[in-house]
Formats: sequence, structure tokens, C-alpha cells
Amino acid sequence: MTVEVFTPSANSSKQLLQRMGSALASSLRHIFEQSEDWLQIDRAAKQALLQRLGNASRECPTLYALHFRLIDQINADELMVAQATINRILSLPCAAAGTQVMSLGAADAAAELSVIIPFFAESEDARFTFVKPDEAQAAPAVRQIDDALQLLKKGAPAFHAEISEIIPWIVIAAGEPTGINTNSRSSFGGASAMRAFGAVLLNAALQGTVFERALSLVHESSHNLLFAHAPKDGVVTNSPTELYSSPLRPDPRPMEGIHHATFVLARMALVAKYLLQSGLLSQVENELARKTITNARARFADGLHTLDEHAAYTPSGAQSIAEARAFMNSLQQ
Repeated sequence: MTVEVFTPSANSSKQLLQRMGSALASSLRHIFEQSEDWLQIDRAAKQALLQRLGNASRECPTLYALHFRLIDQINADELMVAQATINRILSLPCAAAGTQVMSLGAADAAAELSVIIPFFAESEDARFTFVKPDEAQAAPAVRQIDDALQLLKKGAPAFHAEISEIIPWIVIAAGEPTGINTNSRSSFGGASAMRAFGAVLLNAALQGTVFERALSLVHESSHNLLFAHAPKDGVVTNSPTELYSSPLRPDPRPMEGIHHATFVLARMALVAKYLLQSGLLSQVENELARKTITNARARFADGLHTLDEHAAYTPSGAQSIAEARAFMNSLQQ
């Protein structure tokens, strides 16, 4: 079934959540079937979890992260640890309604965040270790994110509804450059991870305007949207070792990341257009919105050139970039 992915809508968000849940249910079902002879799996709890996943339930990022941890543990023959992970998976409730903003290091979220945070420091985000933010920055960041969500609710309600559907957790954090980071003074804006689907990390220190924070939310939620759009096959079949010029990063990136960046740029232009038309922005933010659209057009063209030259798309990847291309072409008219 083809689901429109670029333009946010309540129907598409639900369908994409269904797609992600079905992929997770399929993987868990296989794991349970293959391991039930040597691990104890509560049959009633297993059936309840698989049934709710099949019904497009809204799950905590912890469930996705524990699922991938379980695969690693089974492959490493760590059966006692795997048993504990299965028990925890089967005991997890659905995610609460709405989007919860939390700080990395908060005591009441420590157990959950310790499961998901390692997955953010992988692949393209391995340049940073994510740590507890400065307390003086944490509270203002939470307030600004709340304000950004309210701005989206009023000025771009379809984006707000999408975030409320697919992003249960927004985590504010600080980023410490790792040894592979060639710029020790660099900082991260935000981060997303397929293996921690439904959570986004935002930098507590980057407290510009509320409009800019709203852009960051849309940026990271758009990555999660693509994860849900193509949970099994991704958006390209290019090898991760193939590196090309990226529209958002100075260093060469794998094609999967270039597709994500190019798609995200178009979505940022779309939400900037909505907010510019809403009349809710300040004079400074109006100018930022115009610059966002102008910069997104130029960078999108760069990313699209690389994709047109080198990308080997999956069907989902071809569809999502075609939708983004159609919108960006409409901006030229």
C-alpha cells in the first residue's frame, strides 16, 4: 500500500506507524519462535504485545531499542541477559499520549534513556557522546521546546499532529565530541536513530528563536518518518561504504544519509512556508523563515544532484524523494 510520506496528515501518520509496528511485530514473532525452546516467554504477554503492534499501537522508543539489544544478545549467546530483556519487553506498556519532553540525566527517566541513548551515538552521529545537559540550560530548553510545539500546533497543525503521533519522547542533551570528530568545537543540533524509533535528541545549548527550535523538531521527526516509511529496506540500496557529498555536512556521507538530508531539507522548507503564512512569527523569525526556504532550495538542489547521479533507490526511497521533488519544484513557480 502506497502511503504519502512528504505532506503530513493524520491518516498518513497512522499508516506509517502501522507499517513500523508491523515490521517490529514480524521481527519479534520470529525471535520468539526461534528462542522459545531455550528461553521462557510468557505466552499471554507475547500474544498481547504482537496483537497491539498489529493494531498500530504507539510504543515507547525503549521497545524498539530493547528489540535490537535482544538480537545482539542472542547472537552473542548471552542467554541470561536475553531472558531479562525479553521479560522487560513483554512488560512494557504502550507510550502515553502526546509528546513528553525530558532531560538526559533525569532520575525518573534514567532506566529508559540508558537503553536508547547508545543508539544515537552510532553511524553519522558517532562524532558525539551524548550526556546530561547543564542544569542552567535544561529548564529554558524544555520551555522553548514547549513553545515550539505550541507554535507548530497553531501555525502548522499537521506537523504538530504528526509529531504527537510518531514522537513520544523529546530528549534534551549535551554533546561531547569524540575522538573521530575532526572539529573539537563542533556541536550537534539534533539526532535521531532507527534503533530508538520515536525519540529525538535536541541540544539544550542551542537556544535561538522558537521558530528555529520548531525547525529542529520537524527536522528530526522527518528522519523518524522515513524510518517508518521504510523500516526494513531503507531508502537506498547503495553500500554504506559509498561516500558522496552531503547537502548538510562538510564531510562525505553514505547515500542513505544523503537521501535523508535531502528529504529533510524539503520538509523544513514546507514547515517554514506554513509558519511564514501563519502570521504568528516575529519580524526576525519571518526573515529566518524566508532564509530557511532559500537555503533549503539551494541545498536540496545539491542533494538531489547527488541522488540523481548515484542513488539506487528502494521503492520507498524513490517515492519519498519524488514527493519532495514535486514540492520543491512548486516553490519555483
